[in-house]
Amino acid sequence: MTKSGIRFNVVAKTIVLAFTITVLTLLSSATVLAATAQGGDENQTPEFELGNYTLKDFASLPKVRKLGLSPNGTYFTAVISAFGSQVLAIENIKEDVKPFYARGDAWDLRWFEWITDKDLILSISVPSTMYGTPVTVTRLVYIDVEKSEMKMMFERERRETFHQIQDDFLGSLPSDPGYFLLGARLPGKSNTAIYRVKVGARALPGRRYYPSKANIYDWRVDRDGDVRAGYGFTNNQKSSITLLMDAQGNAHDYSGFSGGNMRVAAFPTHDKNLAYVELPDGEFEALYELNIPERKLGKKIAGHPDSDIAGVKLNRDGSEIEVIYYDNEQVADEYRGGFTERLKLTADQHFKETTNYVETIAADESAAIISAASATQPLHYYVYRATSPPSISYLASTYPTLMDNAPGDVFSMNFTARDGLSIPAYVTLPKGIDPSNMRAKPFVVYPHGGPAARDFLRFDWVAQMLVAAGYGVMQINFRGSTGYGRAFKEAGHKQWGQAMQDDLTDGTRWLIDNGMAKETGICIFGGSYGGYAAMMGAAKEPDLYQCAASLNGVSDLRALVRKSSNYIGGRFGTRFIGRLWKDRKMLRDNSPIELVDQIKVPILLVHGEQDRIVPVAQSRRMRRALDDKLYKYVELPEGDHYLGDETNRMRFAYELLTFLDQHLKAGQHLESAAAGSP
Repeated sequence: MTKSGIRFNVVAKTIVLAFTITVLTLLSSATVLAATAQGGDENQTPEFELGNYTLKDFASLPKVRKLGLSPNGTYFTAVISAFGSQVLAIENIKEDVKPFYARGDAWDLRWFEWITDKDLILSISVPSTMYGTPVTVTRLVYIDVEKSEMKMMFERERRETFHQIQDDFLGSLPSDPGYFLLGARLPGKSNTAIYRVKVGARALPGRRYYPSKANIYDWRVDRDGDVRAGYGFTNNQKSSITLLMDAQGNAHDYSGFSGGNMRVAAFPTHDKNLAYVELPDGEFEALYELNIPERKLGKKIAGHPDSDIAGVKLNRDGSEIEVIYYDNEQVADEYRGGFTERLKLTADQHFKETTNYVETIAADESAAIISAASATQPLHYYVYRATSPPSISYLASTYPTLMDNAPGDVFSMNFTARDGLSIPAYVTLPKGIDPSNMRAKPFVVYPHGGPAARDFLRFDWVAQMLVAAGYGVMQINFRGSTGYGRAFKEAGHKQWGQAMQDDLTDGTRWLIDNGMAKETGICIFGGSYGGYAAMMGAAKEPDLYQCAASLNGVSDLRALVRKSSNYIGGRFGTRFIGRLWKDRKMLRDNSPIELVDQIKVPILLVHGEQDRIVPVAQSRRMRRALDDKLYKYVELPEGDHYLGDETNRMRFAYELLTFLDQHLKAGQHLESAAAGSP
């Protein structure tokens, strides 16, 4: 793929929008733009009957995400939903001028970063192929917001090793306005060096800011722009490498420190010999000071007996901790004074029924963005202004039609697995239904992806959509999920299709035993790892589920591990799935594609054509293996792993609801395999 294959354009200068205080009119105008661009509706996904709701209420792309402010609070940035995809919108909130939109014909927006008050860079990506291997190619686009102009960076750069990844942003340089630090690979080397780059640069500078080191692929810098850490893998990718730098710039090898269980949370700028690290403290992690050159732990900064540390937020200059975040939703995050804490308290006073976060603050504290959400309230945003008196105004919601109108209530549950381990879960039911005395309903068991991830007590558009269609939904944080301590997470290592799958089975039987689910009315559905678990559920428990649906799921563990070895760090990243040769029998025995003969229920396979996380070949091969079984296969054109295209997202939602309607409600079956083909 050549660089000219990534196109971008400005959408808007001739469009007059009355937007000065909120993004409401901006969003509605973007909707008009999208309708104009999309033309007729002859190819739109058919509607699905959802009572008082429409399919678009749930399956449309979030109306807004990734909100931000320029350092001086003049410009508001947001990724909005328009043209069936995501569009970057930039708006001057202090002057009545036209907004600026940026969108691409073939690329996805990954992130944006303010470098100065007027200079913005954004990362974009497209799927591509290099030497026969599917990859994701990234680029940086520079935007001068005062001139409403943008251009692709590095268009003159010809070094082949820099062709694929061009957005390894490390940090801006406060003492050097208009410049930032970028990681890039050198010709003839696979390791990463650091460059000081000017905004809008058309090529990398000839001089390196920091040299590469053997087997180091990722760097971290502090708020001053000083290099503080390097991460990588040994040559055989069996072990990770961690280098920490002291105040003199000397590298110290911390690869095996504390049994390899250390995670760096942040690097303070007031003492370059210190790092804030997360280390085991009983079953959970606590936050400590670490003296890098002396290899000694200092004081314990924070910790909780029932939660890991989720992250740390430093103040603007990196000298102090502002917030310590915890994984456990029942444990309050720890605010440590300053404007952020005062703003958090103000938000909590205004919005008592939601969990509230301070997303971003202008450097002069004249404005800030606040988010609010709950299990039944989609994420919505507010702008704070330091006027006299201060004000908080509504900006936008990710799902505006569901903001006070979600169909389901979410309940926290726990059940006991067959080996005695307590497994947490969330059950979503139609509003007004009490799980303690409900009549049995058709249910969807909905395992999360990852699997080293977790579900939270938060709004989930898929779960709410399924409830609107008449189903109960169970989301299980099976062993191997994060957020429940080290032992719980490690209990899932190399347990794909085994103990992790048994947790899903035990949770399903718990629903039945407690009278919540109909024994003959349960489907298992998930995406990515969850799609794998759905197919394994159908194979391993052929009489438990009435159907199974997979979105971008893994069907062949050996193929997944083998393909991953083509990428830097791939072998290390799949170590908790299994080793290709050493664990070959386990990988084969726990691959759905090898267990097709055990499957007796209808299967829905949906996969994005350009998925770069789980290759579409995983579902194509599973489709062929199903042979004369009952199945339906849907391939989403140009689709990615995350349903980033609205047309594909709507298609997926329609296919899933139709499939469930056939097999959990009407009890009908798909036609033969031949009829199930597209």
